[in-house]
Amino acid sequence: MSTKKILSAITTLAVVVMMIAPIAPAGAATADELAKSIADAIALLNSLNQQLATMQSSTPSVPDTTGVTTGAACSGVTFSRNLTIGSRGNDVKCLQTILNASADTQVAASGVGSYGSETTYFGALTKAAVVKYQAKNAISPTSGFVGPLTRAKLNGVAPSTPSATLPAGCTSTSGYSPTTGQSCATGAVVTPVLPAGCTSTSGYSPTTGQSCGIAVPAASTTPITGEGLKVSVAANTPVTNTVITGSEATAMLNITLANGNNTAVKVTKIRLKRSGISGDTSLGNVYLFDGYKRLSDEATLSSGYATFNKSTGIVSIPAGTIQTISVKAQISGTSGETVNLSVEAATDIVSDASAVSGTFPLTGNTMSIADATSKAAVNFATISVPATNPTFNAANNSIMWQDSLTATNQDVKIEYLKFSQIGSVAVDALANIRLDMNGVTLATGQLVASDVGQDLIFDLSAAPVAVAKGLTKTLTIYADVIKGSSKTIRMSIEKSADVFIKDASYGNYALITVNSLAFTTIRGGLLTVSEGTITMSKRVDSPTTGGVLGATGVSLAKYDIKASGEDVKVNNLRISAQISSATASKNLRNVSLYLNGVQVGNTANIETQNGATTYSTVNIYQILTAGVTNVLEVKGDIYSCTTSACSSVNGFIATESVKIRIEGGDLDNAQGMTSLSMVDAPTGDVDGNTITIGSGSLTLVKSAGYGNQVTAAGRDTKIGQYSITAAQYDGVNISSMTVKVTDAVAALAADMSNLYLKYYGSGVTGTITSSVVGSITSAASNVFSVPVVLPASGTLTVEVWAMVNTTATDADAADTSLAISATRATDGGSADKTAVTGQRATIANGALTVTKASDTPVAGLVVGATNDVLISKYTWSSNYEPFTVTDIKIEATTSPADTSDDYYGIYLKYKDASGGTVTSATMTLINGTTTFTNQTLYVPANSTAYMEVYGNMNSVGSGFADSGDRPQLGLYYYKATSGSTSSAEVTYGMGSNVYGNQMALYASKPTVALSGGTTATLYAGTNALYTSTIAADAQGAIGLKKLTYYVSPGMDAGDTIGDFTFYRGAADITSLVTIYETTSTGTDLKTGDLTSVTTGVNVVVTFTDEEEIAAGSSQTYTLKAAITGVDTGDAITTYLKKDSAYVAPAVYDAGTFNAKMFVWTDQSVLNHSEATADWNNSYLVKTLDSPSYTIYK
Repeated sequence: MSTKKILSAITTLAVVVMMIAPIAPAGAATADELAKSIADAIALLNSLNQQLATMQSSTPSVPDTTGVTTGAACSGVTFSRNLTIGSRGNDVKCLQTILNASADTQVAASGVGSYGSETTYFGALTKAAVVKYQAKNAISPTSGFVGPLTRAKLNGVAPSTPSATLPAGCTSTSGYSPTTGQSCATGAVVTPVLPAGCTSTSGYSPTTGQSCGIAVPAASTTPITGEGLKVSVAANTPVTNTVITGSEATAMLNITLANGNNTAVKVTKIRLKRSGISGDTSLGNVYLFDGYKRLSDEATLSSGYATFNKSTGIVSIPAGTIQTISVKAQISGTSGETVNLSVEAATDIVSDASAVSGTFPLTGNTMSIADATSKAAVNFATISVPATNPTFNAANNSIMWQDSLTATNQDVKIEYLKFSQIGSVAVDALANIRLDMNGVTLATGQLVASDVGQDLIFDLSAAPVAVAKGLTKTLTIYADVIKGSSKTIRMSIEKSADVFIKDASYGNYALITVNSLAFTTIRGGLLTVSEGTITMSKRVDSPTTGGVLGATGVSLAKYDIKASGEDVKVNNLRISAQISSATASKNLRNVSLYLNGVQVGNTANIETQNGATTYSTVNIYQILTAGVTNVLEVKGDIYSCTTSACSSVNGFIATESVKIRIEGGDLDNAQGMTSLSMVDAPTGDVDGNTITIGSGSLTLVKSAGYGNQVTAAGRDTKIGQYSITAAQYDGVNISSMTVKVTDAVAALAADMSNLYLKYYGSGVTGTITSSVVGSITSAASNVFSVPVVLPASGTLTVEVWAMVNTTATDADAADTSLAISATRATDGGSADKTAVTGQRATIANGALTVTKASDTPVAGLVVGATNDVLISKYTWSSNYEPFTVTDIKIEATTSPADTSDDYYGIYLKYKDASGGTVTSATMTLINGTTTFTNQTLYVPANSTAYMEVYGNMNSVGSGFADSGDRPQLGLYYYKATSGSTSSAEVTYGMGSNVYGNQMALYASKPTVALSGGTTATLYAGTNALYTSTIAADAQGAIGLKKLTYYVSPGMDAGDTIGDFTFYRGAADITSLVTIYETTSTGTDLKTGDLTSVTTGVNVVVTFTDEEEIAAGSSQTYTLKAAITGVDTGDAITTYLKKDSAYVAPAVYDAGTFNAKMFVWTDQSVLNHSEATADWNNSYLVKTLDSPSYTIYK
């Protein structure tokens, strides 16, 4: 723009500014609108003047497209507020500078807003540039509004504010310096304003209770900038609804207040308008709330309006924040009325914001008023507790307020209660405040300073407290009064709107009445705190033990002592010591008092008597701060004397007891620091615990859990074990132990060597091993140095070990004994213990036995050409000493025929001494036996070990093992060594006790299982009696010839079971089998019926031709029958039967196998047929007998 054009523009704008007001037609614009127009014009005029000055002084430079630094324009600037059209300030100028740093976001190419011509005004050009900036930096939405996301990006571009030195007394940029009064943020000096009623920064305000040391800074003179206060209807404003007349605190309208200024905004006036088909009396008291917090006193409607005024501020909204307030009202209209509340205009909200804006009127939703005759009501009684008391003594757990409430018509829930403390005590005068209902604590709280006195709030909204209709509950506020001498306390519910009790059925807040009349304040009596008090009680950690005879500086008692109401100076305390003996007077030596760990007063010897009231006075002169719990400890020596000088021998004896007492009563031994009244410290006697006196000693016994020992020779053996316990009173210093080994049977001691101790327990870490005594003589003393400090009540376990040499003889025996040399820790007196005899050690020869294990494999079918078949398992048991088995000979049975060729190898599995599993080499049987040498099977002393024998099975058929062989392996002999012996061969021969169970070997094998469940419904007609699955082993196919079912009916005479059929899977193969009763010559059941429907019979199914099942596959077979006469209670149970005895493979013919239950073949003979000798019965076939299957009605 040229200079000439700029001058012309300036002239025109100046004329416009002068003419705006005079020529504006009446009603065309408001005063606020005119003022804004003038301000905008003046701002533009100033900007043009600045641009003109720049052009006159120099030619503007061309923007650098490679990037422009923000320079001084952004120095000290932080984007801490939102910016939009109309915003003004240095942050706007910094924003334009940043935007102009890039050609694609510049505000303008030339003129106002261009590089070097940035302004402090946010206009349309700036908004357009912000849109480009947001798009470039992926900020959504690209609205041109500088909000939190855009500000965060800009703050990363603008240079950070240089660090500044804080004014003296400031630790951060918040608040004001307590020493200079300067603003910690700016360094400006601000004169503090004292709270109302204060004349200095000392003490508390007599009118508000606020600390005078909390000064309020005078109003800041920082210029207010920003968008002002924006007002709107909150998104969560109550929806149109029906409200119940006679309800308290019903929400009508929620208002959102958004502060766009750079300083906090204080709202001092809000005016509301009532609308709808209603009158002023349709709503009772109207309040403003923030959640449950009441922001205002009540306002009532007059001529349709309710106005709230508060010069100190109804609400204060911090800079750049949003707050929502709620308008709530009592509903007092009649059924059928409608009502809503609104804020008509911006002028109805008065604040110190730069402007108030919004879309007015702000109208809440319309509510319809209805009546509910059974709605809940809550009534408080006329309060009488506490009564007014002008001489209230400060104390713990005092009743501050108590009243009863009754719920009628409906159950109710208490959500929120706000009490006001309107006395003169300070905010910290009460501690441990709690709200109880009928003796049950509902909540705890604390006083919080408010406009008048303090608030006490109990917010129960997270878990409202239920009160059933018709019940009366007593609410009580308890508190510890810890300060406030000469001040007053008075608890009150000032407004019904401070009580939120909800109708559990209708959901409205119940109307609150007092004594069945309209609500009035519910104030407890005025309590005037008189002089302070001293309370004292025994602490839970007051000693109960520690009365060690002769001990010094022992803690004898601990107390909590606290001043309440005011600081109290305790001048002295009266101390007495009660002892249990009825002897003459004694003196307890060196008694001293400690307050919070520091001695107060002098150490003294105090007189003690049994039950007497003799006491000693100890001057302490200590000021106790009100409300602070202090610890008072009494210490002294466990030493009594016959004279006060305590120069005689200790007069206490073990089993006596002592108890410390702080004497109380009308003592006037303390003084209030505010009231100057004399106080009793304490008001009554306070006893410590009774401490029994005793001395250090030891108990020595042989360990009950370790009995007399029987052991084998040639091993290190624990020959004794003892338990040592120190008495509860004192520790004991053990120096040495003496062990004797005394012959009991023959001369065993001489056959022992290397005697030593192991000990562990209290006073030591881990297990300690003593030195070793090499040679042992019967009854000789063997002394071991054992330096152990055994604490009071500590226990030490001592083990006595010795090597029992191989020269020891069976049945030799010896006893051990242990004696202790020790002293008491406190006075060094003797705590020795004489010898105690322990366990007896008897020699016995070691023994090793072996038996068939209880879990050895049961007899079963074994398939040829399979490996790792567990054939047998053995249990090895040792007595007295461990054994290592080195040689093991295994034999194959020859009954009923030689079985050596059933295996092409066998091997062993067992555990060695380390616990690791050992798998031996695979050995071949030669002449029916094989020997495993150099084995390491370990059998612990007096314990067991296990050994498993596995076989790798030979193939079955011509030139290999015979079908039907009966493999069985047995232990023939073994060799084992121990510490005392090396055994020779132990031959077990053919004894059955060392053989495993006998198996049956075939080329393949069948497995039989029930298919499906075990029960089903019986119905008239054809029923499935039994369905089984028969599988062939993967090693080979099998053939079936005969199946025998046992059918056990429970039917009625005249019923029939007949017309049997047989299925393979879903295929009916009845034509391929015969089905007879009992034998193949019995009743033909294909066409006939069972001869009995009440007793069990065999049903024999015989395949006409061999039924083959391929290797690794299975077939499902179902026996069915037609049944008539089915009645409730009828049932039929069926299963497949087994053969109980072995039959060698044979040629199949009806005669040979007529009585066999299940006939099958492994097809092991070449050119197999019914004429080859490879047919078998079902001996050992799994699982026969098969599980039962029952059908019933």
